[in-house]
Amino acid sequence: MAKTSILNQVFNNIFVRPTAKQFPFIITIAAICFGSLVLSIVSIPFLKPAKKLEIYYAVPSPDPFPREQYPATLELQISPEFQNNIPAQNGRIGIDVIIDTGGEKTIGADAVIYYDNSLLEFIDYRTDKDITYDSFIVDDYEENMGVIEISGYSLDKVEPLSNKILASLLFDSKGVTGQTYLTLAHSINETKDSNVSLYSTKEEVSEKQERDILGLVKNLTINIVNPPPSPPPTPKPCVQEGKVGFNMQEDFCCSGLEKIYTIYDPSNNCFPTDNDSFVCTKCGNGECGLGENYCNCSKDCLPSPL
Repeated sequence: MAKTSILNQVFNNIFVRPTAKQFPFIITIAAICFGSLVLSIVSIPFLKPAKKLEIYYAVPSPDPFPREQYPATLELQISPEFQNNIPAQNGRIGIDVIIDTGGEKTIGADAVIYYDNSLLEFIDYRTDKDITYDSFIVDDYEENMGVIEISGYSLDKVEPLSNKILASLLFDSKGVTGQTYLTLAHSINETKDSNVSLYSTKEEVSEKQERDILGLVKNLTINIVNPPPSPPPTPKPCVQEGKVGFNMQEDFCCSGLEKIYTIYDPSNNCFPTDNDSFVCTKCGNGECGLGENYCNCSKDCLPSPL
């Protein structure tokens, strides 16, 4: 007789030729298996995690960069019409994403930018008409610490780009001062972060058809400050001798002069003005000086001859 293993004997005794005493055990095992299967099927929709943006933190690229293999560059610059040191209140700044493909033809480019959304609020963007990618998408994932993803893609080659604006981004300050950074996430040969895809013909090796050639990124530091205090108002100049002031309460004479009413003396007929004007003189010094006449300073001036 052929020898059988212990496992075969157990299998035959339980599942092939079970006894009456083994039926409850078999039913229990079957119920456990069936219940586990039903629970796994029902719980799949509830256990499936919600789709979330995957954030890939940049790993420092080799230094020096192998620029002959990765000639493309992405750089963040302040737009020419703006300046750094933006005010914390009602401050606005524009950021240009500059692309240089290093003389290579490309089929697409992605720029993944991290920013601090406790200091900056992303407002708007625009793309450069000279960038001829077929499709262009700018997404803002502010709830995930502040992430902007710029994606351009073309079905056909795009001629080499030299220091072109891939996109311009607009931010407002949130009333908090501090130094903040805009960072391009980038790792060599990593297509889930910032990258520039090389154009290749169909005859070339397939894995090279979308090879990432981005080798250098340049990030940006922004200062958010309180504006300097407004300078004190420039004081009004004093009214000089013989000159007229037009507000008796606000205008004042230079030192050594006094205000007298502007009364005209046509032929010794004194006619006061009907406004709040005055003239600054040295009335009382014994000389009929500038701005003085018999009507407004009889102490120094004689009547006009008839």
